[in-house]
Amino acid sequence: MEWEQICWVGEYVTLNVGAVLAAQGTVAKKEDPVCDEALSCQNNLSKDRSICLGYYGIYYIRYYKNKGPDGEKAWPKKYPFCGGVFQSPIDFHKDILQYDSNLLPLEFIGYNVPSTDHFTLTNNGHSVKMYLSPTMAIRNLPFEYAASQLHLHWGNRNKSEGSEHTIGGKHFAAELHIVHYNSEKYPDVTAAMDKADGLAVLAVLLEIGPFNPSYEKIFRHFRNVKYKDQNVQVPGFNVGELLPERLDEFYRYEGSLTTPPCYPSVLWTVFRHPVRISQEQASSRRAHSDLADVS
Repeated sequence: MEWEQICWVGEYVTLNVGAVLAAQGTVAKKEDPVCDEALSCQNNLSKDRSICLGYYGIYYIRYYKNKGPDGEKAWPKKYPFCGGVFQSPIDFHKDILQYDSNLLPLEFIGYNVPSTDHFTLTNNGHSVKMYLSPTMAIRNLPFEYAASQLHLHWGNRNKSEGSEHTIGGKHFAAELHIVHYNSEKYPDVTAAMDKADGLAVLAVLLEIGPFNPSYEKIFRHFRNVKYKDQNVQVPGFNVGELLPERLDEFYRYEGSLTTPPCYPSVLWTVFRHPVRISQEQASSRRAHSDLADVS
C-alpha cells in the first residue's frame, strides 16, 4: 500500500457554526508551489495573519490511504463529490477553530428507548449498522433531524486507531456516528442523503479506558453479525448513554459523507470530549470486524 501527501488550499471562510474551515479551494500535491507558499505564509509570524489567510487560506495535510485503482485517490473519478469541497473528515486544530456563542446544546428527543422495543443490527457486507427508532430526533439545529442509524469506524490489525476525525492531529481508537436526516423537508434518509441540508451526524470519539457497560449493549451482539446479511435484534436502551457527559462542548461544521458518494450534505457535530471503552472491548470488536471483512 502506498501513501501520498497532499495539501488543500482555499478561501478562509467563517461558517455560522463552531469552526472555521477552508470551504472553497483546490487540491494540490504537497510538492506543488502553492502548498509551499501556504505553508510559508502560515508559519511566518512576522506577516499580517489576516493578509496571509486572505491570500492563501487555510491549508491542511491529508493522506490518501491507497493509491491503487480502488483506493481513496480513485474515488473522484467515479464519485465527483469526493474530489470537491466540504469534504470530511477533517482535523480540528487551533488555526481553523473559532468560538461561536450562538450555538446551542442539542436537544435529544426519544433517545431513551424502552427495552420492549428493539433496534436491528445488520451486516450488509461492507459495514455493521444499527437502525434506530423513528421516534428519536435532535433539535436546536436549523431543522429537526430524525434518527436513522448508527455505526462505528474502527482500526484494524495493522492500525489500532480508527477514528476518522482527529483533534490536533491525534487519532482515537474508534469513532461512533449517529446519523440523522432532515425530517422537516424529506421523507427518509435516502431522499435526504444528497441534499445540502439533508443530514446531521453526531460523532463521538472513543479512547481506551475502563470497561463501558453502555457500549457493551451493542458490542455483545456483534458476534451474531459477523457475516453478510446477518441480522440480530438489540433490546432498546438509552442511546444517550453512548454520548459524552459534556454535551455542551463540541465542534460544528458543514461537511460530507466520509465514503462514496461523498455528498456534501452533512452538518457535523463532533463532541470534544471522548468516551472511554476498554481495550478488551476494542480488541474484540476489531476481531469480529476482521472475521466479517467489514469496516
